[in-house]
This record gives sequence, C-alpha cells and structure tokens, in this order.
Amino acid sequence: MIDPKNPVVTNTAGRKLMYRISGDKGEPFGLDRGLAVSQWYMGPRKWVDIYRGKGTDPNGSGSIDIPLFRLPETYLVRAEAYGRKGNYPAAINDINVLRKRAAYHAGEKRPDILVNLEPAVITGRLSIPADEKAAPYAVKVDAYEKIKVDGSEWQPGSAKSKLENYPVEATSVEKQFIHFIYNERAREFAFELINVEDLHNAGILYERIRDRDMLGAPQSSTGTADFPFPKDDISTTLGALGKGKGALNRMHTFKPWPQAYLDLLTDKDNKPLTDEAKKAYQNYGY
Repeated sequence: MIDPKNPVVTNTAGRKLMYRISGDKGEPFGLDRGLAVSQWYMGPRKWVDIYRGKGTDPNGSGSIDIPLFRLPETYLVRAEAYGRKGNYPAAINDINVLRKRAAYHAGEKRPDILVNLEPAVITGRLSIPADEKAAPYAVKVDAYEKIKVDGSEWQPGSAKSKLENYPVEATSVEKQFIHFIYNERAREFAFELINVEDLHNAGILYERIRDRDMLGAPQSSTGTADFPFPKDDISTTLGALGKGKGALNRMHTFKPWPQAYLDLLTDKDNKPLTDEAKKAYQNYGY
C-alpha cells in the first residue's frame, strides 16, 4: 500500500514484496521484466475446496470451485436498484448484510498474515486492538460496527467518500453511489474475473481505468487528488513515474466490428451496405 499523502516509496528495507520496483534486475516481482519473461504474482486461494481433488493444493485437480451463482451478488444487484431509485436506506440494509458476514466476530481468529504482513502494518494504518495482536489472534471486539455502511460513503466531501477514490466526474450523491456499488462488487468478487464486464456494462470502465489503473491509464493521467499515482524513488525511468503507463482511449471500451462482418450486412432492401452506412454502423473511433 502507498500512502496517498506521500506516494513515493522511500522505506524499502525489509520489504517482502516490492510491487512498485522495476524488475529489470531479475527480481521475482516487478512491473517491467519484459514481455518475453515469465512473471510471478501473488495468487488467490479463494475457492480452494479441501474436500475435492488434492484438497489444500491450489494446483491440484478439482481443487478450485467456480461458482455460477452467488447470493451476495443478488444483494448487491438489489442494492444498486434501490440506490438508482433513490431509496438509500434499503440499499444500505442490503449492503450491510454482506458487511456483517465479512466482519470478524468475537471469538473468531484472524489469520496471522492479516496481523503481521497485511499492508496496513507497513503504512501504520492497522487498527487491530493491541490485545488481539498476540497468537492465536482471537477477536474480542466485534468488527461489524466499525465496517458497516452508513451512507456517508457516497456523500461528496466526506472522509469515507474520499477513501473510495471516486473518479473526478462523480461529484453528486447519485454518481458516487453507483461507483460505491462497483467498489463493493470489486471487493466482494475479487479474483472472480467479472470486474471489467461489470464496469463496461455500467458505462464507467474508461473513468475507472483512467483515474485508478496506472498500467492501463493514458500518460496524461496522474490518478486522483486523494490517490495520485505513485512515483519510485529508485528510478526516474522505470517503474512507477506518477503518470499512466498505458494508452487507453474512451473508444477502446468498445471493440471494432470486423470489416468482414460489415461486408455481410444488408439494408432493408437486401442490398449490401454502402461505405457510408458501414461507417455509421461501426463503433465510434474506428
């Protein structure tokens, strides 16, 4: 995690993972090892099924479940519908069903990685009570009250709103709520490979990548005011430079219709489309 108030990484001593460092010296993690070099990144174990295949081996046959239907998605779909209609109390109730399930409750035990290696430990933002930081990391205070949604998350200018890192266009309650729902979907469905389709269908893919994804954002983008893109203090030419490293344009959120397909189309009189009609049919920018 990078401190948004000081996005330059200065303390590199003892780091287990240097996400922002250039990989040009053969480090196992990095952004710039080259397209021809195999890369390693942290992977999820979200769907490991200990009762199938090799069980706890995430690479074993049959060990990964692929859910086709998720009850949390039903809650979030309904919450989005409520919010789009302006019924925010009902939306909050649905979102908090998931927040309550996600919270650590008294008597449960946290994995040691969340107490010792979680990024907030490095940034000093970890707020686990001191008496819960000793093995076996048993929870004494229910965390739900701390993480439940109260609606200020989509109130422009609020502290919680700023933490959501909304695109610059999201200046109203209505727009911030939509982006909050897709933030929440990203948190709930992490590693389930539906985020891009979600954002595309919602019509907000370009803004999200432009302001939040340093690798995909165009070079004119520097992130947002609250979360600027980071800069490496190690190199002035490689790694994170405080600006986008991609070339995304709004037109790229739609793919072009192949010319061979356009050549097959006919008009109402069953005649091939004219060049002008094909151009009108094609997605903009292509």
